[in-house]
Amino acid sequence: MNNAQKKALKAHAHHVKSFISLGNAGITPNFIKEVIHTINAHELIKIKIVGETKALKQQIAQEISSLTESEFIQIIGNQATFFKLNPEKNKYNV
Repeated sequence: MNNAQKKALKAHAHHVKSFISLGNAGITPNFIKEVIHTINAHELIKIKIVGETKALKQQIAQEISSLTESEFIQIIGNQATFFKLNPEKNKYNV
């Protein structure tokens, strides 16, 4: 994904509310299933990651991205943004 595509998704993400929160249990198989289901339905999602340092949030976001085969877009505060193209929906033209 190039910088122009990421920039466009960041603009779209501004209006997206968090769908999922990472709980105290951390990244569990059920959490990953929920992320995959949600990202397949919506393409662009935010996940709330609280109570961690910025570096740890970045590491957690990269791990979620890898496990869900999605593209990590950005972290702002406690919100991590992810994108995964759904060819059937493709509402973001990326």
